[in-house]
Amino acid sequence: MISDRGKSYDAEEFRAVSQQKCLGHILRNLADVVETKQGRARESGILTKALLQESMELRRARHSPAADEFADKARELRQPVSYHLRKRMLPDEDTGAC
Repeated sequence: MISDRGKSYDAEEFRAVSQQKCLGHILRNLADVVETKQGRARESGILTKALLQESMELRRARHSPAADEFADKARELRQPVSYHLRKRMLPDEDTGAC
């Protein structure tokens, strides 16, 4: 299922459903975070945005480099993306996590 990140998609009924999120919506949300937040929340938004943009650029260029080069670059990018998006709390007054 593809979703636009609406809260209704977080409902219990969808827990077992594999979901894809719209990167355009995520990038717009990240732009808001970068503009309105400070500290670690802002830094996290900047890095998340950069990693997602790098991933999208790699995807668009997937037919340009040799297939093994694309796979190598994708593998190299997977680790920092996975690490950065790991579940954790970042201090932020808006969420009460300070």
